[in-house]
Amino acid sequence: MKCLKIASIVSIILALAGPTVGLCAAYYWWKASNVKTDPGWRDGPPQSAADATKPIRPVDPQQADAGWIVGMMSAASESARLNATAARLTAAAVLLSALSGVVGALAGCL
Repeated sequence: MKCLKIASIVSIILALAGPTVGLCAAYYWWKASNVKTDPGWRDGPPQSAADATKPIRPVDPQQADAGWIVGMMSAASESARLNATAARLTAAAVLLSALSGVVGALAGCL
């Protein structure tokens, strides 16, 4: 009887942990979808103290294009990092949910 109780409690804990980890994965995917491209300069007067340290937009079109390319590469890299974290968390959520089902089924058999 005691083993049945422990297995049921473990199953409930795993069942709660799965969706919690899944929600964390969704948060990381949301962050990955909101990564902004920053070319590294400001347009116009500074809007904040951090913005004041950025240079103004280059006059040379090739330098401006290079800034946008670097900004897009940095944004893509950050988004890929966040997506990888979200994928790992999703795998953990699926594993926890599956373990919950297995432990719950075993609790009924014991």
